[in-house]
Amino acid sequence: MRMTPTFLDGATLALAALPDVDAVVDTHRCELERAYKPDVVHDHRSRLTGQGPYTRDRRIFAVRWDRARDATGTEDELRALVLDVASRHPGRPILLLRGLVSMLVHTDLQGVAASLAGVVPNPLRVIEQRGTDDDWTEGWSAIHDAVHALVLRDDGDREPVVSGFAMARQEGDEAGNVAEVVRLLEAAGAVGARWPLSGSPVGSLRVHPGAPRIRFPHGGPAPADLAPDPVCTDLPYGYEATARMVRAVGAVFGGADAAERLLEAGRASLRERLEPVVTRCLAGRAAVVIEEPYRAAGLVAALRELSVEVPWAVLLRRRGVPCAVADSLAAGGVEVLRDPEYAEVRERLASDASAGRADVVVGSGAFADAVADAGLPSVETGFPFYIEHFAASMPFMGLEGLPRLADRVANAITRSSHRGSS
Repeated sequence: MRMTPTFLDGATLALAALPDVDAVVDTHRCELERAYKPDVVHDHRSRLTGQGPYTRDRRIFAVRWDRARDATGTEDELRALVLDVASRHPGRPILLLRGLVSMLVHTDLQGVAASLAGVVPNPLRVIEQRGTDDDWTEGWSAIHDAVHALVLRDDGDREPVVSGFAMARQEGDEAGNVAEVVRLLEAAGAVGARWPLSGSPVGSLRVHPGAPRIRFPHGGPAPADLAPDPVCTDLPYGYEATARMVRAVGAVFGGADAAERLLEAGRASLRERLEPVVTRCLAGRAAVVIEEPYRAAGLVAALRELSVEVPWAVLLRRRGVPCAVADSLAAGGVEVLRDPEYAEVRERLASDASAGRADVVVGSGAFADAVADAGLPSVETGFPFYIEHFAASMPFMGLEGLPRLADRVANAITRSSHRGSS
């Protein structure tokens, strides 16, 4: 059994950050199967499935496969549902997505969208899925790219635009990540940056095609490449990656001197804050990282800055791991497991725990049951989150994130040790 979340999981996560965008999923097995978790657990600002009457605040809809009238697809039902959604939410963007069954019955989503051009005033976008191996990062990126295209206006704002930052949830840890990155970007001169997937209504954003771009790894090339020479940067896990991001932004936006002052002060503060927890608890410990590739690479680097070794990592990517990421991890001595079977990870965790080769698991909660069965503590920092949720700001990226990551890992290890000795 493969544990990497699917395309529609990522799409619903992105939709959770878009309060004024609707989605129609063609012939999904069960719309609540994917929408329910973000609605109840991961999203405190909007409602994907709605509360109360059908007409109230529902934002994700699905065609029932057993109502198909056509021999080869569900075009009639899909078209009728889009017209219904458009009448209930006039003017709001509507995204058309495939469900699993839709791939089997070959519904013509593009044809339905074309037939509705000029019929409904709502912007319609078909979200392409290449195959059943597309995973949650590709689902998130597909929504991201569609939204970036929707907000482009020739009379739009020319403030910097942030793209490719795969925020998973509207809870304190992810919201804290965004707040910390905004603080760092502004300190380096990128003031007033626009974030199309940060919980802001899409209708309130108007971005000029030539606006400068700050591009993180997720998201397709088209939105970022609309602006010349985007600032491309890794996710800011740990001091070194954060310093590279701040310096790259400062060099383009005129904040190079301020960036260096910020980093110098940050280095001194981190040294003072981290020394006790690293010396007393983290040095010499071993962690297993389970994450999508870009976040996994960032976590490995950050943990090593905390003197925690990472002997192996699980990369949650169905279609394939970016070569540069996997090669970099392997070159650093990390054994990489690519979208492994559940049983393989369960057995490996149990073996390492009993032999004392692993002290904690950091990253996604995809293998939460296997981690618990192995008796290992965990710190969840990536989708899906099954246990850890935060109301207050709790970043794990940037200069503020590294001490919080250290505290969370140290607390998890210490709590496990206390329970084991009681």
